[in-house]
Amino acid sequence: MGAFVLLWAGLALLPLGARAQVPVPRLPPGRVLASVPPWMATEAPGLDEARDKVLRALELLRRSETGRGLLAELGEGKVLIEADGSLMVTDASRTIFAGANFVADYPEDVLAVQMAHELEHLRQIRLGVTGQGNRALRELAAVLVQTRAWVELGGVTHDEHWAGNGANAWDMTAALDFPDAALAAIAARADHRLDLGESRGRRYWEDIRASDAAWRAAWGARFPRGHGSREAALKALRQAAQFMSPRPAGEITEALPDAIEAAARGEPVPPGLSPIERDILSRVVKSP
Repeated sequence: MGAFVLLWAGLALLPLGARAQVPVPRLPPGRVLASVPPWMATEAPGLDEARDKVLRALELLRRSETGRGLLAELGEGKVLIEADGSLMVTDASRTIFAGANFVADYPEDVLAVQMAHELEHLRQIRLGVTGQGNRALRELAAVLVQTRAWVELGGVTHDEHWAGNGANAWDMTAALDFPDAALAAIAARADHRLDLGESRGRRYWEDIRASDAAWRAAWGARFPRGHGSREAALKALRQAAQFMSPRPAGEITEALPDAIEAAARGEPVPPGLSPIERDILSRVVKSP
């Protein structure tokens, strides 16, 4: 399957103290560039407002180091504004499809991080990391990359999104201190299992994890702390359990985030995990 649909994301542009909130900067309405770039198109007349909003979001994304690197994918990669739809990429066309109705529902700061996710999918296509076998790792890697952009742009979580993991609020906050627990929750929610059997996918995944470790070393002191990462990890894991069908027995306990991180470091899986906890852990970590 060549299509990847983004979940949600949320951010702002300045570092925050604990639970501090700042106004999200806004660019002027209308087109922010002198002309529409050749990689941007609309499927029909009347979609200029959505097109210009996406362009404004991309200009916000340019303010992050991660975003600037991702924007280099545009040119060979393209953006097409449709009347209806969500936000997704197809491998064959190397195009990000953005539904005008979807674009209208989110402010530019949220769209900026969503576009970071989709631009990473374009990068994956360029690197040859495609195919059904790489589906899980592509989605999980894109979430790690969008989290970097979210942090670099200030890491603000909109209150309405925190209520139910809208804009990946729980996922990205969990990924700050519990990255593997966040990935396990996302994988379980989407019924994915990380598969490193394909060589290009495996090399790409190893590069993503190595670059993510280096990024964390540089940015860890500036992580947003408006909400607790452990709290977010538990919320995301418990939400994921609700999506699992059939649902294994047991409950999600407070021990699971630490158990996943320990297993990801190569430590033995702690005894006493419930069947559903072991299932979720196994989505991203192979037990010794």
